[in-house]
Amino acid sequence: TRIVVLNAGRLQQIDSPFNLYHNPYNVFVAGFIGSPSMNFFDAKLLPGEGEALIVDTGVFQINVPPSRAEPYRSHVGKEVILGVRPEDIHDANYLPPGITPARIEANVEVIEQMGHEMIIYLEEGGKNFIARTDPRTQSTVGSRMGVVMNLDNMHVFDRDTELSLAYDYKNENMSHATT
Repeated sequence: TRIVVLNAGRLQQIDSPFNLYHNPYNVFVAGFIGSPSMNFFDAKLLPGEGEALIVDTGVFQINVPPSRAEPYRSHVGKEVILGVRPEDIHDANYLPPGITPARIEANVEVIEQMGHEMIIYLEEGGKNFIARTDPRTQSTVGSRMGVVMNLDNMHVFDRDTELSLAYDYKNENMSHATT
């Protein structure tokens, strides 16, 4: 099965549902696939110690996992967009095993109890974002909550073009928009 994603009549990407979700060509595709949609943070890509890279949103900083850093090196010092899906933001008390974590604190604004999960609307430093968490989460509206982003699934996009910096161009087979 392949899906065609269009934006205002322009082809964005043709791919399997799995690849659209895990390897979006651009910000539009990343935000179109998934519900709730991907969280986007304006950021700057900074050099860390040695070969390390840091994504700085102005509110929080995260260290890019070494295994994910190579596609981003050409954008050190540049403005980027960090993308993290709600299902990759977890209650710090209920982490799935084997993830590459980045912990931040945020204010809980709204909680939607869904039974098998909770959708939590968070705010930190004027940035709003959504987490899809374990239903055992004990946070309440108005409280501070420790959340952990799974950096194994982070996305970074060029600020100007909105193209993914890690898109697998060598396997594209004309599966995205032409510029």
